[in-house]
Amino acid sequence: MQPLASSLQPPASIRSVGRIVTIILLVLLSFELNTGFLFAKKSDDTTKGYSNIAQCNNTNDQSLSDISTAGEKNLTTGNSESSTSSNTETNNEPSLEDLFFKTTFFKVTSIINDIQVTKILGHAPRDGSSRDFDDKRIREDAVACATKEQIWSAAKTVDSIFDYSQVLGYKFNAHELPKTDALFQKIDDDAHVAIHVAKYIFKRPRPLKSSGYSFPSGHSTRAFLWESLLSDIFPESQPKLYKQAQSKAWDRVILGRHYPADVSAGQTYGEYLAKEFFKNPEFQKEWNEVRKEIKKKFAKRA
Repeated sequence: MQPLASSLQPPASIRSVGRIVTIILLVLLSFELNTGFLFAKKSDDTTKGYSNIAQCNNTNDQSLSDISTAGEKNLTTGNSESSTSSNTETNNEPSLEDLFFKTTFFKVTSIINDIQVTKILGHAPRDGSSRDFDDKRIREDAVACATKEQIWSAAKTVDSIFDYSQVLGYKFNAHELPKTDALFQKIDDDAHVAIHVAKYIFKRPRPLKSSGYSFPSGHSTRAFLWESLLSDIFPESQPKLYKQAQSKAWDRVILGRHYPADVSAGQTYGEYLAKEFFKNPEFQKEWNEVRKEIKKKFAKRA
């Protein structure tokens, strides 16, 4: 008679199946930990409020490449009335060696570095993760849902501080505000370096198979950097300035150039850079001169 413990053991064939199942479960667990694809919560906090914009049933009969080509011609030219030439994103990102690491108001090494940027922006959606899946789906929906009017409005957006004349009025232009124009050239140069350093930290590929990196969006970073700075002088116009910045950022998704997480990160980054500018004594000195110039010019418009 066999011992009770031996008689309770399952047959060898069942034990083999159990080991195989265990191995499969371990493989699936490893896959889930690396991608978050199977059971992760299907949400992406980095897209903030942008996801609800993309919900509709319309379809767009224009290809993303056509939209992008039309839009980039305007988005990268700057305002023709402005002498400010902002450093816009192109299909070919400069190498780190080619970037001119000279900033006017802050040191890249202290303000813009791997630890600080990751602390501010978190992490870009990992390829194949649930965040990445949702981000790409929302972008596809946004492009499909956009009307032709929205597309061409986005294509005509000007990547310039003086594009905010839509809110502030016709007197907000480079010709009548030379000190403002000169200071924002310095601001844009600093932002250009900060944006590309961040892009090289995350190295998220762009949509549309173009070269260069996508996270954070440079256009969105500048839009919210400018909005944050201008709101300091025009606090009564802050809601309208903010709304225009949101529109400028979302245009990048409508045109197929960025994912929602990219433009959301651009908002966070732009607001962060604005705070860093205000901490700098030299910037504050020049900013006060700009404030006087703008207030004097706008006092005459009544």
